[in-house]
Amino acid sequence: MTSPSLTSIRTHDGTVLARDPTTGIVASGKSLDKAVAELRRLLSQTSRSAA
Repeated sequence: MTSPSLTSIRTHDGTVLARDPTTGIVASGKSLDKAVAELRRLLSQTSRSAA
């Protein structure tokens, strides 16, 4: 499950934050790819627990 869009920012120390606008869930990583992978993992856990 992936959202059609997300918001991302890079902090001063280089950490990337990715946010799903639908759920408000935020994940972080050292790169955009890692932050998005973590966000997808969190979203998949959320959808499983809601089922």
